[in-house]
Amino acid sequence: FFLLLMVMLSGCSSLEELLSETMLDKSGILQDEEYLEYLDYQEGKMLDENGYYKSDLAVEVNADINQADLLDRVHVSFADNNYLIVNYYLDKTCTQLIDQSECYLNPGDCIYAVFDEELHPESNRYALHEFRIRKFDSTGNYSNTEIIPYTEKGLVYQIPENYAGEQIVILPIGEYPDMQVLLNVYTLTNEGEQKILEDAGSWWINDEKVEGNIVEVSSVEPYTVKMDFDEENYFYVNSKPECFTLTPQLAGVVEFYKMEPNEEKAEYSVELHTYLTLTIESDSEFTYKVNDGEKIKEEDGFLGIGKSEKTFTKLKYGDRITIESEAKINISGDFRNIHFTNEKMADGNRYVITMVKYDEGNFGDYKEIIGLTK
Repeated sequence: FFLLLMVMLSGCSSLEELLSETMLDKSGILQDEEYLEYLDYQEGKMLDENGYYKSDLAVEVNADINQADLLDRVHVSFADNNYLIVNYYLDKTCTQLIDQSECYLNPGDCIYAVFDEELHPESNRYALHEFRIRKFDSTGNYSNTEIIPYTEKGLVYQIPENYAGEQIVILPIGEYPDMQVLLNVYTLTNEGEQKILEDAGSWWINDEKVEGNIVEVSSVEPYTVKMDFDEENYFYVNSKPECFTLTPQLAGVVEFYKMEPNEEKAEYSVELHTYLTLTIESDSEFTYKVNDGEKIKEEDGFLGIGKSEKTFTKLKYGDRITIESEAKINISGDFRNIHFTNEKMADGNRYVITMVKYDEGNFGDYKEIIGLTK
């Protein structure tokens, strides 16, 4: 949105009309401290006493200018925006600087501008957006406002060859352009490469669902981001920046801290992974427990003949399976995602299997102890 700040003009006889229309139709100006201060000055009739916005100021400043030379020339005034520094030039290469305090130009002359990118106290996103040109006749009235977008070192305005007015006012208008928020949800392949997940959940900004992975938000208002992910098919691994949700897996959502907009763009990423699966086989019965759960006995196969078998599904990084068996066990499934330890007991072995990332597994160290099957 546009924000025109406190404007100060030199040599503009219709100041009140200019300020009223320009200021009052801009969002938030009635709360601007400097504008309120201006209204106080105006009500107290202090403007004339201090010499501001007084039509005879131009006469005083330009007293030594030959009035005959000004008959065919146009008086150009430049409004000041407190948070924009704009220099105006007569040439395209921007070497002939215009003296803004006393500027008289000929019809056909061009005005160029260069914006000095200084930071706004509230946001570094405030920038010059356009110019508004007002043409005044001899009675101090203007008929319309011409809007010209700003381009770097671009032409602001060319005075018409047949211009018959007496004054032109140029107002620089700033804006807070929206900032971009980049949203990314992915999984890592066994080779460590990112694979984008297209349908693994929904993104929300300020509690409103958004589509796509590039979203524009206001650059002057704080915002919050969260992702509601598909916890039925994926488990949470991590996020950037760090989220404040203590247990994203239980909540099924990844929520980030409220952010103040201070950059051109911001990035949010969530890493998910499909659940892991393991199948344990043994020639004898065995017991098992998952994490700190209850210990359960897995009986021998049908009628006590054959192997006993148990398949564990929806495993995620950090899950721990403890197996106690008299016989050797065989592991199939995502065995490359296990960290394996073996403890000897009086009547067999205790195997502790922890699910880890692919590159953190140690299954290769135990090929001689356990059977490993793809």
